[in-house]
Amino acid sequence: MKRPPDPSTGDLDGLADFLDLLVREGYGNRGTLKTWATSARKVVAAGEADGLGRFDFRSSDPDAYADAFERTQRDAYSPRSLAMYVSRFRSAVAAYGAFLEDEEWRPARPASGTAQPEAARPAYALDLPSGRIEFHLTGDGLARADLDLLVSFAERLARD
Repeated sequence: MKRPPDPSTGDLDGLADFLDLLVREGYGNRGTLKTWATSARKVVAAGEADGLGRFDFRSSDPDAYADAFERTQRDAYSPRSLAMYVSRFRSAVAAYGAFLEDEEWRPARPASGTAQPEAARPAYALDLPSGRIEFHLTGDGLARADLDLLVSFAERLARD
């Protein structure tokens, strides 16, 4: 049986429930917040496997888990990917930690105005002979670093 959502647990399940809450309330898009959850799971798993014990967002040292992740996973990921995972983990820790201290806390709305719930955001689409690619952008467009990641991702999808 599926457990009821409870964003106040202070563990990885609570983080996932908290991020779902932010998406439902229009504070972020599902794609971005899902990368936070994925990064947190990977970083925490590496720290736990390295002997740091079960991670608790209220009391564990995020730096120790990030260091363990970078040390134990350096052969599995590029330096850039390692940095992205750790950065997203730190973002998740900061936001979830603020929520755990005050369950009424929510992140600031984007400077460009009130965030829209995910379903209301415009989709961008690219029709290709082999199919269609759709994605959502938030903010003022695509940063150069985002474009580099998108191109790298597309290259991995290509078949010869």
